[in-house]
Amino acid sequence: MQRAEEKPGNKYFIYLRRILILAIFGLIHMQLQPGEALVVYSIFGLLLIPFFNLNKFINLVIGILLLIMVLYLDAKILTPLPYFILGLASAQFGMIFKFNRYKIWSVVALISGIISTIGWYLLEKAYVVPNFKLLRQKSEVSINHYAENVDHYHHLITIFSPFMSIFYASCLILLLNISWARKVLSPLKYYGSMALTNYIGQTLLIYLAISIFSGKHWTHVDTLWICVCVYVFQLLISTYWLKYFKLGPLEYIWKMATYMKKIKMIK
Repeated sequence: MQRAEEKPGNKYFIYLRRILILAIFGLIHMQLQPGEALVVYSIFGLLLIPFFNLNKFINLVIGILLLIMVLYLDAKILTPLPYFILGLASAQFGMIFKFNRYKIWSVVALISGIISTIGWYLLEKAYVVPNFKLLRQKSEVSINHYAENVDHYHHLITIFSPFMSIFYASCLILLLNISWARKVLSPLKYYGSMALTNYIGQTLLIYLAISIFSGKHWTHVDTLWICVCVYVFQLLISTYWLKYFKLGPLEYIWKMATYMKKIKMIK
């Protein structure tokens, strides 16, 4: 919304066009990946509009209360809404421009790290195999017990994932305050600048890998290596691409359709 305010025209129309185009990308992507997130994000992006004009403290309180309610009810489908509201509140507080507040982020990392450690311990204790077929003993009792354990395990993930996300993010911010770490991590900014292209591109690359290598007998370790290869490939391509172009391919289409005008692509 901040960028929309800087452009000529109605900021809400610009924002709505941006959300609509994102949803179109999502609907196309859904044909290949039914579990894709862009359509869901678009819907919650629309629900975020009433919060744009609210006070930052009100948004912070609403976001925290909604997150607590969602975690308590284990309503995973609703988790993007409190995250979006809290993201809006953090932007209103100017948190994205306060990466050099080393002491603040150290405290955030410490607290979230302690809670995350507790979460990792509980998740380790409650771990269940990802598929019922992997159970050593199979019976009607074990089936019911397995289903209960899976629900409990996923509920723990829902509860502790916000704290783990905060821990990862705060650690990354602390690293960015160190010159050598900032240089090492610099390629990530290119990867993030092409987030939409890379997100949809991951699906295309995985389909390509399946067609070439046949994914029928892949193990979990195989899929891990596939993911690592896809990530490294996209990291290299993103870094190379943005040396010559201002935007990623899909980002260019998204921006041009949002502002309804031709945009210079080549640097």
